[in-house]
Amino acid sequence: MKKLSISIHAFESILESLVKLEEERDLILEYYVDPNDRARISQLIEKYIETIDLFLGIVEREDTWDKKLPLVTLDCEVEVEDILTQVRQKLRLVNATDEIKHGDVSIFSAPGNALLLKKTGSIVELELPAGKKKYRITGINAII
Repeated sequence: MKKLSISIHAFESILESLVKLEEERDLILEYYVDPNDRARISQLIEKYIETIDLFLGIVEREDTWDKKLPLVTLDCEVEVEDILTQVRQKLRLVNATDEIKHGDVSIFSAPGNALLLKKTGSIVELELPAGKKKYRITGINAII
């Protein structure tokens, strides 16, 4: 089995984002008045925290400036390619409490949720204002 490794800087970036999400969990849940939405978001947060805790426990840290990641995390940049048009674009996955800029996608939105914790090479179907589109994840980088 191939060992997973990421740079120390990427590790610290993921850990910092994880701690921030845990600290802001209650604030985030206050945004969701509907009990079904609140339960869905709470489950998403719990699954993410559990998965990232496991990941950080097994991944090896390397002393490099390499930003590549094996899975989509909060505060990472994801490069996706439209399966039909082969047009590529970069998206940054952010927390609901972050300032949203062009190219940012909240992890709590349908596209963000579809991308979260996926691996490079995965095919995801994203529900966008223009309709459903299929994308291949071609790269994942930590934002350092």
